[in-house]
Amino acid sequence: MKKSNVRELVEAGEKNKFYKRAEWTDKLRPMILERDHYECQRCLHKWDSAEYPNTRPKKLTRARTVHHVYPLEKYPEYAKEPWNMVSLCNRCHNEVEGRKWFSFKGIKKKKPEINEELW
Repeated sequence: MKKSNVRELVEAGEKNKFYKRAEWTDKLRPMILERDHYECQRCLHKWDSAEYPNTRPKKLTRARTVHHVYPLEKYPEYAKEPWNMVSLCNRCHNEVEGRKWFSFKGIKKKKPEINEELW
């Protein structure tokens, strides 16, 4: 895929098609995960910036996501550049992307109250 094709996908609002192509799934993504030894670079404090500060203690976490440092939407020309990619765990990727991280471990479902009244 040429760089201009990535730009066309982004402009058409179909950036997810880039992530479904074999070039990404079979070549780029595995290459970056292997380069970073499948370790989250943010949890290890190897990738940190003023924009995405990491206040958690240094810890070894398995990375499953490859993140574009310069976003695909703004910089499609950097979409396939290895220096623009970093391996992150799901939690760090959600934090960097501005998504809320929820922990559901402490939430218990309430049992519905039984109404003895028959209708």
